[in-house]
Amino acid sequence: MKTISVSELKTHLSEQLRAIKRGSRVLITERGKPVAELGPPASAPDRRLADLQATGVVAIGKHELAADFWVRSRPQDARGLVREALLQERREGR
Repeated sequence: MKTISVSELKTHLSEQLRAIKRGSRVLITERGKPVAELGPPASAPDRRLADLQATGVVAIGKHELAADFWVRSRPQDARGLVREALLQERREGR
C-alpha cells in the first residue's frame, strides 16, 4: 500500500484517483501519522482481489488488452517446458 501525505495528495489527487480505480489503496498521513485510507469500494470479489494485490500475490494490469487478444493463436510449447516448470513449482509448493 502506498503512503502519501495530505499535502502530496492535494497536489496529485487526479493521479492517485487513477491508481485507486486500478485497485490500489493509499494510506493518507498527516505529520507522519495515518489519518485515512483510500481505495476502491469493498465489494466482496473486489476486496479479495485488493487483498491479493496488497500482499503481492497478484498485480493489476495498467493497460487495456489489445482488441485481438482473445483471438490470437496460442504460443507453441512442443517440448512441454512451460508445463513441466509449472508442475515442478506445484510440487515444490511455490
